[in-house]
Amino acid sequence: TNTGEKITAPGPALNSYLKGETTVESGDFSSTRDCAVRVYGKLYLKGGTFTAPNGSAIQSGDDSAYTEISGGTIKDSKVGVKVVKGSVDLKKTTFQGNNIDIYLQEDQVITIESSFKNAATIDCADPKDGRQLTKATETDYQKNLNLTSANAGYLVGYKTENGKEYRCLSKKVGVTINGLKSEIKAEDPAEFTVTLDHEGSTGTG
Repeated sequence: TNTGEKITAPGPALNSYLKGETTVESGDFSSTRDCAVRVYGKLYLKGGTFTAPNGSAIQSGDDSAYTEISGGTIKDSKVGVKVVKGSVDLKKTTFQGNNIDIYLQEDQVITIESSFKNAATIDCADPKDGRQLTKATETDYQKNLNLTSANAGYLVGYKTENGKEYRCLSKKVGVTINGLKSEIKAEDPAEFTVTLDHEGSTGTG
C-alpha cells in the first residue's frame, strides 16, 4: 500500500509487477516520459494524482495485468489511461486536462461501471464503424455514460446485442435540412428537404 508519497521520474514513477498486487490510496505520481504508472500485475487505485504530460498516466501493459480505478485524479497527460493489454475496470476517477482520457490499443476494451459519472474521451488504434469500446454487460446503464470519441469522423454509439449492451464507435452521419420555413408543429403539414451524407454517398428525400 502506498500513501502520501510524491514521486517524479523520467520513466514510470510506479511499477506494478507480474504476480504482484499494489494498492495506491494517496500520493502524487508523475513522469516526464512514457508513463507515470505501468501495470503488469494487479493495481488498485483508490486515490492519488497521476500525471504524464508526454505519455500516459496509467498504462496497462501485460495480458495478465488488472487495474481497478476507484478514485484519484488523472490529469494533464497526453493520455490518461492507456490499455495496451490486460483489463481495466473504471469505477470512479476525475479526468482533468488530458489530451485523451482513455486510449485503447487494437482489439482492447475497457470496463466502465455505472458508478463512473464523469465525462471521458476515448481514442482507438483501430477505429471502424461498430468497433466495441466497453465490455458488454447485462445492465441498463451504458447508454447514460458520457463518452466522446477522439477518432475523427466517429461518434460513440450504444448497442444492445443478445441481451447485453456496450458502447461502440459509430460513423458520423451528416444530416442537412433545407427549405424549413418555421417550427414544425404536431400534425401540421410542412415541406422541406433532408440530405443524408454517409460514407461518401449522398441521399435526398
